[in-house]
Amino acid sequence: MSYNELYFFTMGTEEWTYTSGDVAVVYNTRTYTPVAIGRGNRESKRELSKASLEVNMDVLNPIAQNLLGAITERILGLTLYIQNDAATIVGWKGRLSNLKPAGNKVTLSFESVFTSLRRPGLRARYQKNCRYVLYHSGCNVDPETVASATEEPTSASGSAIVTAAAALQADGYWVGGMVREGGGLYGFIIAHDGTAITLQRPLDALNDAVAADTGYGNNYGNYYGSPSVTLFPGCDHLRGTCLTKFNNLNNFGGFPWIPARSPMDGGSIV
Repeated sequence: MSYNELYFFTMGTEEWTYTSGDVAVVYNTRTYTPVAIGRGNRESKRELSKASLEVNMDVLNPIAQNLLGAITERILGLTLYIQNDAATIVGWKGRLSNLKPAGNKVTLSFESVFTSLRRPGLRARYQKNCRYVLYHSGCNVDPETVASATEEPTSASGSAIVTAAAALQADGYWVGGMVREGGGLYGFIIAHDGTAITLQRPLDALNDAVAADTGYGNNYGNYYGSPSVTLFPGCDHLRGTCLTKFNNLNNFGGFPWIPARSPMDGGSIV
């Protein structure tokens, strides 16, 4: 009896379809391409569908390059199909929880969709600072309305970017915000001083575009877009910042007047 595993990855509107077999497989109108991919160690459970799963792939795989090249807020999902002579069934489904690069391969750790059934429902966090994620639901600030003008950076190397747009605001203004390069990839800003900003991780696509002689085109088989950057300010989740920096006080998700002393500490309140 023949046996095959089909890996269907999704991230937003993007899809990747791979098979661990030797030949391409067509299933549900999608073609699964043979690549060096396979399941590694997984949590010991009686049912595969309820176990955590580790997937190993080459570091040059487009998925690995996408995840390692920049910070992304999109969720990478995986559906594993088990195929034999009799039928093709969904053997496992979940989403990425961690990745570990090691040499020429990357190990992607996925958690099963069943883990969400064991989690308690989330309630609003009772805290002084805003509980919402900047630019996301609850906060509701449109990032395009507070973004800097898009411009070509003076330099970009490693995690450091120099751009005149950064100096238009006081030092630290962009910390906790994002930078978007011409190809649409984002990086998280951890430091800002004058025209210099520092990212949590390098944006390789931007570094390659700036390093190219013309700023764009083909270089060693890879296409690099126009070397441009757009900056989005960060937020420290304080009430004053919400008001003066974003004019968004109506959506402030904190409780700044929480008493400093807990009423449950056992002391007298009289």
